[in-house]
Amino acid sequence: MFKMFIHGIRLCLGLGLGLTTVAWADQPQPWEDVPLGSASYQSPLSAYRGFQPQESGDWRAANDTVAEIGGWQAYAAEVWEAGQAPSAEAESDSDPDDGPLHDHHHH
Repeated sequence: MFKMFIHGIRLCLGLGLGLTTVAWADQPQPWEDVPLGSASYQSPLSAYRGFQPQESGDWRAANDTVAEIGGWQAYAAEVWEAGQAPSAEAESDSDPDDGPLHDHHHH
């Protein structure tokens, strides 16, 4: 008797679920009215150019030019000087009250 009861419950649930699914499927979906634009895709590799060997220059002339401007030390000085100059962004963000003695927030 209990098995028949369980079978009846399963049958009712199955029919109810089936009817609900059919009723839901008949409803218009909200995304059906959204116009679709034309989809276009361009591969990021479409403009790829493979390796092209370059003609090597006169390495002796290049070494002489480096020696004339001061060798590796000239390049090191350029990097050091660039690191010493304050950037415009850092200057605009600085606040005279933001020193080590003023470590609090302004409200």
